[in-house]
Amino acid sequence: MPSEPDGQSPVSENARAGLSAELKEILEFTEKENQKHRDYFQMLYTRTAGFLTVIIVVIGGIVAFVGWHTIDDIRKQAEAATQEEIRNTRKQSDDTLRQQTTEIQSQITKKLADEFKTDAIKQTVQSAAKQQTAGALLPIITTEVRSQVSTGVKSEQQTVQRAMLEEVHRSVEELKPTINRRVDESVGKSVSAAVSAQVDSQIAPRLKELENSAQISTLINQAESGDGSSFDILLRMAGDPQVSESVRGLALKVVRSIVLSHNSGIRSTRTFTEIKTKEQQAQLLQDGEPLTRQAAVDSLADDYWKTHLDQLFAIMTSDGSLEVRAAAYSRFKIITMMKSDALDNYSASQWWAKHRTEFVK
Repeated sequence: MPSEPDGQSPVSENARAGLSAELKEILEFTEKENQKHRDYFQMLYTRTAGFLTVIIVVIGGIVAFVGWHTIDDIRKQAEAATQEEIRNTRKQSDDTLRQQTTEIQSQITKKLADEFKTDAIKQTVQSAAKQQTAGALLPIITTEVRSQVSTGVKSEQQTVQRAMLEEVHRSVEELKPTINRRVDESVGKSVSAAVSAQVDSQIAPRLKELENSAQISTLINQAESGDGSSFDILLRMAGDPQVSESVRGLALKVVRSIVLSHNSGIRSTRTFTEIKTKEQQAQLLQDGEPLTRQAAVDSLADDYWKTHLDQLFAIMTSDGSLEVRAAAYSRFKIITMMKSDALDNYSASQWWAKHRTEFVK
């Protein structure tokens, strides 16, 4: 028996046999109409699905096109904003550093002048002169002060010497009658020993404190000028618990400012004005002039550095010039794809220890 279309209850031949001819005709007409309706709705569903698919594809294309341009614009704006922020941060760091350096130098000068005007220093010198009083008093103090100052406080030497001489001259003039009465050659050695002991115990520590401040200021100036050794010393001081907290903080600020300035993404390469062979360029890596070494680092091709990565790594982490280190870092990063900042020797050393066998056979 043939199957009936979906959605219709099958009517058996026996049931049809019991119907009149008119009802059979109506039943057949109804079944045909139902089939036509189903076919029509099937066609309508297919076309609707196709139209919806086309619309969705068009909308998706428009969204993708607009979204791509929007993302690209956002990326460009982000890059521009990042560069502007880097420039502003660098400028602020440079201004802050110059201001702090000026303040430190001013404080050192003021403190040095104030220290030799305090009552404690006056009383110490006057007490030593009154108690021992020797004709050798002035030469002893002058010699001791010059010796202490010459070992570290060279930038303040004239101020220290002038202040001490003025104080000693004033004290000796006031005590001249007493000195003339009590001077005796037999007590010369005891006078020298006593005065030297008091100078060592009370004046030398103050001079040492001022000496340290002057040395820090000199280190900062040299590191900012690109001196690699001064930068390394400041870096160690920033993490040394034996250094005072204020000095550690200052050293850390200077180190961060210098590192930031060498990682701004803006660097000028150097080349030789005259054509040089690869052997000549390699030999100039040992030249005493930093600019010449930097030009050699920038001029040597990647093929050379790929077979001399250990040498390039040594230049990057220990050259006497920070500019040469930065140039070597740029070449090393391009060849090895290392992800660390310039002048960050700790991170670079860890990375190279882990990946060196991948490049050096």
